[in-house]
Amino acid sequence: MNPDVAPADTAVLIVNHSIRNGNQAFDPKVNDTVLVDGLVKTELLRRYPDMKADNILGSWMGLKVENPEIENTRPGGDKTERNREMRGESLGNAWLYLSDREMPGGDHQYRYWEALDLLRERGVEHIVITFTQIVTDSVLNLVELPNQIAKEIGWNTWLRAENLDFATYPEVGHPFADYWGVWINTTCKVPSGPTGETEPCCLNMGGCGSGQPYPPPRQTPITEARQDTDPSLAFDISAYGQLGYDQRKGRPSETGPVQSQYRGTWELWQTPNTDPRIGQLLARQVIKLIDQGAD
Repeated sequence: MNPDVAPADTAVLIVNHSIRNGNQAFDPKVNDTVLVDGLVKTELLRRYPDMKADNILGSWMGLKVENPEIENTRPGGDKTERNREMRGESLGNAWLYLSDREMPGGDHQYRYWEALDLLRERGVEHIVITFTQIVTDSVLNLVELPNQIAKEIGWNTWLRAENLDFATYPEVGHPFADYWGVWINTTCKVPSGPTGETEPCCLNMGGCGSGQPYPPPRQTPITEARQDTDPSLAFDISAYGQLGYDQRKGRPSETGPVQSQYRGTWELWQTPNTDPRIGQLLARQVIKLIDQGAD
């Protein structure tokens, strides 16, 4: 929590992911996740009765989408690929158990950028981001999630942006890359240039003045599945993020939001890590199952 912001002006975004398409046929993980998210929401409202229930949202990551132009036949006739609208992600198959590819509804119907945009439009002053599917620090919460959030609402809105966090990130004080995803190729075809001629892509919001546009255009032929490393999947990690920003209306700024970008702060939850209560919780669950088996 940001101690300078009242609970009534604080939102909580729970980010979740599934694993792969088809899991809904045998794995109730998504249903279990929705249940856990609901318990988290109930506990938050118990502890912070002034918090607005509508500002506690569950959300999911992106997924591959169909490209009917793909000509090459892949196993099963698969014509799906990563795309920019889904943030180049592939873990968002959030299908309810035994459903026909049905996503959860209500507070859990959002992709995480949709939920962030909704909270931005509501004028929330502080957003706590949680990923309840892990209980110990890993690359997920220390690197990936911060960059996924920052590309939407900015690194300069991170609660520790002014003083940084050199305990967690000793050399730089922050988790943010120049762009996300960091796996992409950074060379693009020269516009109207000879076939095969390339130059550095533009990975800066507002443009680079090099003739290369931002966002980088698709480099993979439309008739082929877009490569996971295609530059068109990359997002600049800018000071105030892309949500609420239109580069046609002016350049972004590192000193303040220039348009309708998010103007509050955000922070990540802290994983329990070595908290002994986690062991106690797991022990209670094991004992419960043993007792059930004895009956």
